[in-house]
Amino acid sequence: MKQAWAVSVLDKELFVLPSSNSTQLNVYDAADYTSHGFINIPITSNNFVDMTACGFYHCLYLADSKQRWTNENTRVVRLQLLPSKLNEWKVDDTINAVSVTSAHYLLALCGAVSEKLNLFTTDGVLHMTVELQPDLMSVNSAMELMPGKFVVAHGKESRDLHRVCVVNRKGKVLRTYGRFQGSYRTLLSYPTDVAIDKDGFVYVVEEKCNRLIVLTSELDSVQCISDVLPVDDNWSCRGLKIDKDLRRIYVRSEVSSRRHRSESCVTILEM
Repeated sequence: MKQAWAVSVLDKELFVLPSSNSTQLNVYDAADYTSHGFINIPITSNNFVDMTACGFYHCLYLADSKQRWTNENTRVVRLQLLPSKLNEWKVDDTINAVSVTSAHYLLALCGAVSEKLNLFTTDGVLHMTVELQPDLMSVNSAMELMPGKFVVAHGKESRDLHRVCVVNRKGKVLRTYGRFQGSYRTLLSYPTDVAIDKDGFVYVVEEKCNRLIVLTSELDSVQCISDVLPVDDNWSCRGLKIDKDLRRIYVRSEVSSRRHRSESCVTILEM
Protein backbone atom coordinates (compact mmCIF):
# COMPACT_ATOMS: atom_id res chain seq x y z
CA MET A 1 0.00 0.00 0.00
CA LYS A 2 1.78 3.10 -1.29
CA GLN A 3 1.69 6.54 0.34
CA ALA A 4 0.91 5.38 3.85
CA TRP A 5 2.54 7.25 6.73
CA ALA A 6 0.38 5.67 9.45
CA VAL A 7 -2.49 3.17 9.58
CA SER A 8 -5.10 2.13 12.15
CA VAL A 9 -8.02 -0.30 12.12
CA LEU A 10 -11.37 0.51 13.72
CA ASP A 11 -14.70 -1.29 13.32
CA LYS A 12 -13.62 -3.22 10.22
CA GLU A 13 -12.33 -0.10 8.49
CA LEU A 14 -8.72 0.72 7.68
CA PHE A 15 -7.70 4.36 8.15
CA VAL A 16 -4.63 5.50 6.24
CA LEU A 17 -2.75 8.77 6.79
CA PRO A 18 -0.94 9.36 3.47
CA SER A 19 1.80 11.65 4.82
CA SER A 20 2.95 13.34 8.03
CA ASN A 21 1.36 16.65 6.99
CA SER A 22 -1.76 15.25 5.34
CA THR A 23 -5.07 17.05 5.79
CA GLN A 24 -7.18 13.96 5.17
CA LEU A 25 -7.51 10.30 6.14
CA ASN A 26 -8.26 7.72 3.47
CA VAL A 27 -10.76 5.07 4.57
CA TYR A 28 -10.92 1.49 3.24
CA ASP A 29 -12.75 -1.72 4.00
CA ALA A 30 -10.30 -3.61 6.21
CA ALA A 31 -11.13 -6.97 4.60
CA ASP A 32 -10.88 -6.23 0.87
CA TYR A 33 -9.42 -2.67 0.77
CA THR A 34 -12.28 -1.17 -1.24
CA SER A 35 -12.44 2.59 -0.77
CA HIS A 36 -14.94 4.08 1.68
CA GLY A 37 -13.90 7.65 0.92
CA PHE A 38 -11.94 10.01 3.13
CA ILE A 39 -12.18 12.20 6.23
CA ASN A 40 -10.97 15.80 6.25
CA ILE A 41 -8.62 16.90 9.03
CA PRO A 42 -9.30 20.66 9.30
CA ILE A 43 -5.95 21.46 10.91
CA THR A 44 -2.96 23.19 9.34
CA SER A 45 0.79 23.00 10.04
CA ASN A 46 0.69 19.32 10.88
CA ASN A 47 3.60 17.03 11.72
CA PHE A 48 1.84 13.80 12.61
CA VAL A 49 4.22 11.19 14.04
CA ASP A 50 1.76 8.42 14.90
CA MET A 51 -1.90 7.39 14.91
CA THR A 52 -3.92 4.90 16.95
CA ALA A 53 -7.57 3.85 17.30
CA CYS A 54 -9.82 3.31 20.32
CA GLY A 55 -12.82 1.04 19.78
CA PHE A 56 -14.40 1.86 23.15
CA TYR A 57 -14.73 5.58 22.38
CA HIS A 58 -14.92 4.99 18.61
CA CYS A 59 -12.23 7.54 17.85
CA LEU A 60 -8.80 8.02 16.34
CA TYR A 61 -5.89 9.80 18.04
CA LEU A 62 -3.21 11.54 15.97
CA ALA A 63 -0.03 12.79 17.64
CA ASP A 64 1.13 16.11 16.16
CA SER A 65 4.64 16.53 17.50
CA LYS A 66 5.55 20.01 16.25
CA GLN A 67 7.81 20.63 19.23
CA ARG A 68 10.66 18.79 17.52
CA TRP A 69 11.34 21.75 15.22
CA THR A 70 9.53 24.73 16.77
CA ASN A 71 8.69 26.19 20.14
CA GLU A 72 5.02 25.38 19.66
CA ASN A 73 3.36 22.79 21.86
CA THR A 74 2.84 19.22 20.79
CA ARG A 75 -0.82 18.28 20.56
CA VAL A 76 -3.09 15.27 20.32
CA VAL A 77 -5.89 15.45 17.78
CA ARG A 78 -8.94 13.31 18.63
CA LEU A 79 -11.27 12.38 15.77
CA GLN A 80 -14.53 10.92 17.01
CA LEU A 81 -16.28 9.14 14.15
CA LEU A 82 -19.88 8.56 15.27
CA PRO A 83 -21.05 11.20 15.84
CA SER A 84 -18.39 13.09 13.91
CA LYS A 85 -16.44 15.45 16.16
CA LEU A 86 -12.90 16.81 16.40
CA ASN A 87 -11.07 18.20 19.40
CA GLU A 88 -7.46 18.52 20.49
CA TRP A 89 -5.33 19.14 23.55
CA LYS A 90 -1.79 20.41 24.03
CA VAL A 91 1.00 18.35 25.56
CA ASP A 92 3.99 20.15 27.05
CA ASP A 93 6.47 17.60 25.72
CA THR A 94 7.52 15.80 22.55
CA ILE A 95 5.37 12.78 21.61
CA ASN A 96 7.13 9.93 19.80
CA ALA A 97 4.41 7.25 19.66
CA VAL A 98 0.84 6.59 20.84
CA SER A 99 -1.29 3.54 21.62
CA VAL A 100 -4.40 2.69 23.64
CA THR A 101 -4.50 0.68 26.89
CA SER A 102 -7.02 -1.96 27.99
CA ALA A 103 -8.65 0.66 30.25
CA HIS A 104 -9.06 2.96 27.20
CA TYR A 105 -6.39 5.49 28.19
CA LEU A 106 -4.20 7.05 25.52
CA LEU A 107 -0.62 5.93 26.16
CA ALA A 108 1.86 8.51 24.83
CA LEU A 109 5.61 7.92 24.74
CA CYS A 110 6.98 11.37 25.58
CA GLY A 111 10.32 13.07 26.08
CA ALA A 112 13.05 14.54 23.93
CA VAL A 113 15.81 13.57 26.40
CA SER A 114 14.51 11.55 29.38
CA GLU A 115 11.63 9.35 28.25
CA LYS A 116 8.40 8.69 30.11
CA LEU A 117 4.98 7.20 29.47
CA ASN A 118 2.00 9.50 29.93
CA LEU A 119 -1.51 8.09 30.18
CA PHE A 120 -4.33 10.48 29.23
CA THR A 121 -8.08 10.18 29.45
CA THR A 122 -9.99 10.55 26.18
CA ASP A 123 -10.53 14.21 27.11
CA GLY A 124 -6.82 14.90 27.53
CA VAL A 125 -6.56 14.79 31.33
CA LEU A 126 -3.24 13.34 32.50
CA HIS A 127 -4.04 10.17 34.46
CA MET A 128 -0.58 8.75 35.23
CA THR A 129 3.10 9.14 34.36
CA VAL A 130 5.62 6.30 34.24
CA GLU A 131 9.20 7.58 34.52
CA LEU A 132 11.55 5.23 32.66
CA GLN A 133 14.98 4.22 33.94
CA PRO A 134 18.03 6.18 32.65
CA ASP A 135 19.46 3.12 30.84
CA LEU A 136 16.37 3.02 28.63
CA MET A 137 17.94 5.45 26.17
CA SER A 138 16.43 6.28 22.75
CA VAL A 139 13.01 4.73 23.35
CA ASN A 140 11.18 4.28 20.05
CA SER A 141 7.88 2.68 21.00
CA ALA A 142 5.73 1.59 23.94
CA MET A 143 2.54 -0.43 24.46
CA GLU A 144 0.63 -1.85 27.40
CA LEU A 145 1.31 -5.57 27.84
CA MET A 146 -1.23 -5.98 30.65
CA PRO A 147 -2.59 -3.63 33.32
CA GLY A 148 0.39 -2.14 35.17
CA LYS A 149 3.01 -3.53 32.75
CA PHE A 150 4.32 -2.03 29.52
CA VAL A 151 6.57 -3.12 26.66
CA VAL A 152 9.12 -0.58 25.39
CA ALA A 153 11.60 -0.84 22.50
CA HIS A 154 14.76 1.25 22.63
CA GLY A 155 18.09 1.79 20.88
CA LYS A 156 19.09 4.05 17.97
CA GLU A 157 22.86 4.59 18.16
CA SER A 158 25.70 2.05 18.22
CA ARG A 159 26.51 3.00 21.82
CA ASP A 160 22.96 2.29 22.98
CA LEU A 161 21.56 -0.94 24.27
CA HIS A 162 19.11 -2.30 21.67
CA ARG A 163 16.38 -4.08 23.60
CA VAL A 164 12.74 -4.78 24.17
CA CYS A 165 11.87 -4.46 27.86
CA VAL A 166 8.89 -5.06 30.10
CA VAL A 167 8.54 -2.33 32.73
CA ASN A 168 6.08 -1.83 35.59
CA ARG A 169 4.17 1.33 36.48
CA LYS A 170 7.19 2.58 38.45
CA GLY A 171 9.41 2.27 35.37
CA LYS A 172 11.41 -0.67 36.75
CA VAL A 173 12.68 -3.10 34.11
CA LEU A 174 11.31 -6.60 34.78
CA ARG A 175 12.43 -8.52 31.67
CA THR A 176 14.54 -7.82 28.58
CA TYR A 177 15.24 -9.23 25.11
CA GLY A 178 18.39 -8.22 23.23
CA ARG A 179 21.42 -6.33 24.48
CA PHE A 180 24.15 -4.90 22.26
CA GLN A 181 23.31 -3.96 18.67
CA GLY A 182 23.52 -6.89 16.27
CA SER A 183 21.81 -8.95 13.60
CA TYR A 184 22.02 -12.33 15.37
CA ARG A 185 18.62 -13.76 16.31
CA THR A 186 18.94 -12.98 20.02
CA LEU A 187 20.13 -9.43 19.31
CA LEU A 188 18.34 -6.39 17.90
CA SER A 189 19.34 -3.52 15.64
CA TYR A 190 17.21 -0.38 16.06
CA PRO A 191 13.95 -1.96 17.27
CA THR A 192 11.62 0.70 15.87
CA ASP A 193 8.17 -0.40 16.99
CA VAL A 194 6.30 -3.03 18.95
CA ALA A 195 2.76 -4.41 18.76
CA ILE A 196 0.88 -7.01 20.81
CA ASP A 197 -1.76 -9.42 19.51
CA LYS A 198 -4.83 -10.66 21.41
CA ASP A 199 -2.92 -13.75 22.61
CA GLY A 200 -0.21 -11.65 24.25
CA PHE A 201 2.54 -12.26 21.69
CA VAL A 202 4.90 -9.32 21.19
CA TYR A 203 5.94 -8.30 17.67
CA VAL A 204 9.09 -6.23 17.13
CA VAL A 205 10.03 -4.60 13.83
CA GLU A 206 13.66 -3.59 13.21
CA GLU A 207 14.70 -0.70 11.01
CA LYS A 208 18.21 -1.94 10.25
CA CYS A 209 17.68 -5.69 9.73
CA ASN A 210 14.49 -5.78 7.65
CA ARG A 211 12.87 -8.37 9.89
CA LEU A 212 10.05 -8.99 12.33
CA ILE A 213 10.74 -10.72 15.67
CA VAL A 214 7.92 -12.55 17.50
CA LEU A 215 8.23 -12.97 21.29
CA THR A 216 6.07 -14.40 24.05
CA SER A 217 4.74 -12.14 26.79
CA GLU A 218 7.78 -13.32 28.81
CA LEU A 219 10.01 -12.07 25.94
CA ASP A 220 11.09 -15.54 24.85
CA SER A 221 11.84 -15.87 21.13
CA VAL A 222 9.20 -17.59 18.99
CA GLN A 223 9.88 -16.65 15.38
CA CYS A 224 12.02 -14.43 13.17
CA ILE A 225 10.47 -13.26 9.87
CA SER A 226 12.99 -11.87 7.38
CA ASP A 227 12.54 -9.57 4.38
CA VAL A 228 9.35 -7.80 5.50
CA LEU A 229 10.05 -4.70 3.38
CA PRO A 230 10.17 -3.95 -0.37
CA VAL A 231 13.29 -5.31 -2.07
CA ASP A 232 15.30 -2.10 -1.90
CA ASP A 233 18.25 -1.40 0.38
CA ASN A 234 17.05 2.16 0.96
CA TRP A 235 13.81 1.14 2.70
CA SER A 236 13.72 0.99 6.50
CA CYS A 237 11.12 -0.29 8.99
CA ARG A 238 9.43 2.55 10.85
CA GLY A 239 6.09 1.40 12.28
CA LEU A 240 3.93 -1.58 13.18
CA LYS A 241 0.20 -2.12 13.67
CA ILE A 242 -1.86 -5.29 14.13
CA ASP A 243 -5.45 -6.02 13.10
CA LYS A 244 -6.36 -8.48 15.85
CA ASP A 245 -9.63 -9.56 14.21
CA LEU A 246 -8.37 -10.18 10.68
CA ARG A 247 -4.96 -11.32 12.00
CA ARG A 248 -2.96 -9.00 9.79
CA ILE A 249 0.26 -7.13 10.44
CA TYR A 250 0.88 -3.71 8.88
CA VAL A 251 4.57 -2.80 8.65
CA ARG A 252 5.21 0.83 7.71
CA SER A 253 8.44 1.60 5.91
CA GLU A 254 10.09 4.72 4.60
CA VAL A 255 12.73 5.57 2.01
CA SER A 256 14.64 8.79 1.53
CA SER A 257 17.20 9.03 -1.26
CA ARG A 258 17.93 10.87 -4.49
CA ARG A 259 15.67 8.46 -6.36
CA HIS A 260 12.90 8.42 -3.71
CA ARG A 261 12.20 11.63 -1.82
CA SER A 262 10.70 10.80 1.57
CA GLU A 263 8.32 8.08 0.32
CA SER A 264 6.42 5.74 2.63
CA CYS A 265 4.40 2.57 2.21
CA VAL A 266 2.81 -0.24 4.22
CA THR A 267 3.54 -3.94 3.77
CA ILE A 268 0.68 -6.25 4.82
CA LEU A 269 1.52 -9.64 6.35
CA GLU A 270 -0.88 -12.46 7.27
CA MET A 271 -0.44 -13.81 10.81
